[in-house]
Amino acid sequence: MPDYLRVQDIVERMNVSEETVRIWIRKKQLPAIRIGRDYFIDPNDFQEFLNKHRTDRQDTPNGGSTRG
Repeated sequence: MPDYLRVQDIVERMNVSEETVRIWIRKKQLPAIRIGRDYFIDPNDFQEFLNKHRTDRQDTPNGGSTRG
C-alpha cells in the first residue's frame, strides 16, 4: 500500500491553498479517499493529476498543435 498524501502535503508541494486542493477533490479532478474530515491521496493519482495539467502534452490532434 502506498504512503498516502494528505491535503496539507499537496498544499506545501504546489504552493496553493488548502481550499484549492479541496475544490480539486470535490470536482473529482483529484481522486481521494475521505475518512472522517480528512482526505488521503494516492501518490500515483497525484502524479496523474499533474501529468494531465502539463502544458507540454502531445495528446491533442495534429501532434499538439491547436491550429487546424
